[in-house]
Amino acid sequence: MAEGIKTRRGESKGILVTYLYNEGDECTDLTGGWSAVKVTSSSAWSSYEKKTDRFYAQVGKGGSLNPRENTIFFVTNNKIDLTDYSKLEMEFENVAQGGTLSASSVQIDIRSTKPTSSTGWEDSVLMASRNTSGTITADISKLNSSYYVCAIFYASYSSAAHWIQGDFIKAWLT
Repeated sequence: MAEGIKTRRGESKGILVTYLYNEGDECTDLTGGWSAVKVTSSSAWSSYEKKTDRFYAQVGKGGSLNPRENTIFFVTNNKIDLTDYSKLEMEFENVAQGGTLSASSVQIDIRSTKPTSSTGWEDSVLMASRNTSGTITADISKLNSSYYVCAIFYASYSSAAHWIQGDFIKAWLT
């Protein structure tokens, strides 16, 4: 672990935070690490890479297909107890799109079961999204249990071809 990176409790602008992912540190004591799940069909394409300080992903599609068939999930290997927290935040950088711009996004997904290449979107409890670089914030104050936490790259259902790519940098709880 790099000097100065605190994976369980740290200070960020005077606020106590719990990191789930921090610039390459997968915070494995809490998360069990992170896995990638690809859900694509023959008319969609996707790729991902674990880099030293981030996860990179790109997802695209040509024409209409089910949105479950063109997604990459980065998901915690362990369920995370969200009981004592009010917000889950994720930071994404270098987000770029092509085609139908409003049709693709990066997302926070909280779910009761771990996604697989065949289950994809089932069991989602809460989602938040954006289609540009920046931080996504999800209000988790009403969740009083343990869940899998996912960062998603998603090229949604649309009649036009489009794609999205970018970097997942951090995830933290406050």
